[in-house]
Amino acid sequence: MYRYDRYYSLSNDPNAPAEFKVNQLGLYAMDEWNVTPQLKLTIGIRMDVPLMPDDPPNNPAVMAAFGIPTNHNAGGNMLWSPRLGFNFSPNKDLQVRGGVGIFSGRTPYVWISNQYGNTGTAQARYRSYYPDFFITDPFGQPDNPSGTATGDINLINADYKFPQVFKTNIAFDKKLPFGFTGTVEFVYSKSLNEIAYKNINIAPTGETNAFDGRPLWGEQSTSGGARYGSPDYVQPGFYDVLLLTNTKKGYQWLLSFQLQKEWGRGNMINAAYTYGEAKDLFGGTSSRAISNWQYNITKGDPNDPELSWSTHDPGHRIMFALTKKFNFIQNAPTTVSFFYNGRSGRRYSTIYYNDVNGDGRGNDSIYVPANADEFIITRGTWADVNKYISDDPALDKYRGQILPRNASRDPWYHGMDIKLSQ
Repeated sequence: MYRYDRYYSLSNDPNAPAEFKVNQLGLYAMDEWNVTPQLKLTIGIRMDVPLMPDDPPNNPAVMAAFGIPTNHNAGGNMLWSPRLGFNFSPNKDLQVRGGVGIFSGRTPYVWISNQYGNTGTAQARYRSYYPDFFITDPFGQPDNPSGTATGDINLINADYKFPQVFKTNIAFDKKLPFGFTGTVEFVYSKSLNEIAYKNINIAPTGETNAFDGRPLWGEQSTSGGARYGSPDYVQPGFYDVLLLTNTKKGYQWLLSFQLQKEWGRGNMINAAYTYGEAKDLFGGTSSRAISNWQYNITKGDPNDPELSWSTHDPGHRIMFALTKKFNFIQNAPTTVSFFYNGRSGRRYSTIYYNDVNGDGRGNDSIYVPANADEFIITRGTWADVNKYISDDPALDKYRGQILPRNASRDPWYHGMDIKLSQ
């Protein structure tokens, strides 16, 4: 039993590339104001406008089926980014600095390229979950026999805006005895226009999974069958139809402490500790819309994921660096450097091998059994399963529940480097 899945070009170019042009206009104004000898303000505002003269190809069939045009582009939306920063030094030993503002990163046009390459006019797809053929010739694979079925479609919301975050920070720098400087800093950022994806060609069937209550989106798969289920497409003439839109959900904060000192010529000691948290809806780690949607671990509704731990959640971090210069040989100093970096392990999820909600993807977070009566064990014993759950703090915490995305962590990481230069 296997699944056949093939993408192929509908044009003379077998690669069917996404081709488009982008012009970006940016304007920035800034002023510094010395309010008093101790207080300085920095005020600025930035405006960015991505201009895209080329529209994606028009596919009237998509407009008729979903009411959203394929030839809409993301250009023309102005991004305003006001900022305010301050620096206050009440005396020679203390500095207080901080700021607040809206920031836009480098525009990820690779996400926009999906809307140009996947309109259903340049590529087609033939997917069969239980085909009655098996052809070994790689150049003789069959096309889709249906005259209406197209490949995946990528759409963009009419008022889509490129990612922006609200960010604020405050820090205290204090000169300490023995030549040390101590710093305490807090940074907080909140998503304003973060990416979000929806597959608008799937919808819940109204039924739920028998053992954990999550909604079903089609025929689910089991351990004895194929890995992936078969979704009930809203429009059977299309496969996955991904809509790129925005969300305001998501945040990150960091609190750090640092102690540092420099002395002599080339001697330095620096120690720091940081703790932070980050949560989001989508990691946005892929260049493809389908990958950003299908690999996003979900507890139930893949089109409305819950705010959960980000893949980039920092956790704890300890850093220590020391550089010391010795004059063992005249006019040829010896420098010894030591660096240590320790941090929390990276976040990860525990998922089912099968497609338990029938959306055609293997991105379903597991239900953590509370006791041996909640599932059937075919290999091993309940003691084995119970120990596995107990050894993972996240699994142990969510017994009797569906595990949130990225709830678990790898073991603590330690890294050390020593450098000797002559």
